[in-house]
Amino acid sequence: MQRLFLLLLATCLTACNLAEATPPAAIPSPVRVEGAPALVPIVSWQIQYSGEMDYSLDVQVFNLDLLDTPAADIAALHGRVIYVKCYFRAGSLD
Repeated sequence: MQRLFLLLLATCLTACNLAEATPPAAIPSPVRVEGAPALVPIVSWQIQYSGEMDYSLDVQVFNLDLLDTPAADIAALHGRVIYVKCYFRAGSLD
């Protein structure tokens, strides 16, 4: 059993090649997307994941639930040049 373990360990270490691992690539500079609103360091936010939404608020960023917010509402906010961030669960437990 110990021999099998050592064989598996040696195989993993060889496959991983830890001594000659490639360093991660440098983080690229941000890319400006044409037509996207530019955010300044200090902006006003509305974070709301449930309940009656009030899209008339004078804020620069809405943080909404991706699955519960209609795409038409997000498009309307974009039409007003409002940045929209969306929360979604990807298999996590709340």
